[in-house]
Amino acid sequence: MVKSEDSRTAESLVTLHRGNLVFPKLSKFNVGGSNLSEITNFLLTLDCMATLTRLDLSGSNFISLPACIINFVNLHELRLVGCKRLREIPELPQEMEVLDVSDCVSLERVSNLSNILERKESQMISEMNLTKCWRLRNNLVRFAKKKNMFINQVNLFSLFLSSQQSYVEVVFPGSGIPKWFSCCRDLKDLRECAFSIKIPQNFKFENKGLAVCAFLEKTKNRFHFDTKPKLNIRDFSIDIYLDERRTDNTHSTGKGSTVVWLWYIPFFVIMSVRESLWEYECMKGRAKSSWVMPPYLPTLRVHFVRISKAVKSCGVHLVMPPG
Repeated sequence: MVKSEDSRTAESLVTLHRGNLVFPKLSKFNVGGSNLSEITNFLLTLDCMATLTRLDLSGSNFISLPACIINFVNLHELRLVGCKRLREIPELPQEMEVLDVSDCVSLERVSNLSNILERKESQMISEMNLTKCWRLRNNLVRFAKKKNMFINQVNLFSLFLSSQQSYVEVVFPGSGIPKWFSCCRDLKDLRECAFSIKIPQNFKFENKGLAVCAFLEKTKNRFHFDTKPKLNIRDFSIDIYLDERRTDNTHSTGKGSTVVWLWYIPFFVIMSVRESLWEYECMKGRAKSSWVMPPYLPTLRVHFVRISKAVKSCGVHLVMPPG
């Protein structure tokens, strides 16, 4: 948290300096827990719109984020955790990669998500934490129904995911794996499982991808199978194999609430990673010729390892454009 020499609050900083704080090279700014209520004037005093990359306003008391936030053109990460009065987030800078609005229980609208439904833009923020944002979720469903987009939940998620050009990770409120997931597994008595997906011949992978999901249930005692104490203990890990060669992996750490975790990978990303692996094998003399994009996708295998007993179930689904 940034403080003045006498440890005044962030709002006091604005009053103290009576003008711009003049931080022209500031790249990271954390005023989480300062209980800011007047945010517009505060942001305008920073004078670092071209340099700020990370901003943490968690625990603040404002109702809406000001439109001037879009002028922070290089802002990659915005954290608004526990801003319980926050109702709306306007358009954010194009460079935005991480948005954490967990525990923003009054949040009703995020422009990026609404704009995708309205076809005003197509790319989602790469990493979003929407834990406990029930009002936001319900509003998106109502909006989709109003616009006759809500044929079923598959189509709603497909609208958000099928046009993505990079990884997307979203954490959102829920009570289990979404019903539209084609392959699900209860992990009650399992520590790990695998899903094999045979892609049909002549499958066109443009605007399609793979969604992987996990349901985590909040528990008082969040113990793990490995009882040795570790920092940043993982809840689960996932490996993705194409023709039995690992092309991707991810994991989740420290989800403290009952949530649904979703990870989306476009098929063209999986294929480009496979091509890079083949080129590496050629360089090492392990392959005899350069890799050629096949007319179909080989078998995909998703290997899921449950580390925390908070993880109750998992699933995978092929995401395709609606209609």
